[in-house]
Amino acid sequence: MKVMVQINDEVLTIECGTGRNKISWLCSSAFHRYDQNYGLDSGLWSSVEDESGNKLIPDAVIADKIEDGGKVILKFEEIKVEEEKTAKTTPVPAPAKKK
Repeated sequence: MKVMVQINDEVLTIECGTGRNKISWLCSSAFHRYDQNYGLDSGLWSSVEDESGNKLIPDAVIADKIEDGGKVILKFEEIKVEEEKTAKTTPVPAPAKKK
């Protein structure tokens, strides 16, 4: 069984064997091929939809919800990385000398 997974403008064909894995496995496999930095470049996948726009449950079995040769669309959340802020250090006063 093969499923096409669309991520942005790219379509990846994922070999799913008999299709008994979960849809979450399909998404993770496709996303790893798309972004080999595990989401550092593009974010984390958040949902998957069929071509009609219906959301698919990640725990569902692939073959139960997607036909062989079918296509799904992977949606993801972008992670916005703010510029690194330099921590301001506050000087710590030296302990008072004992008399």
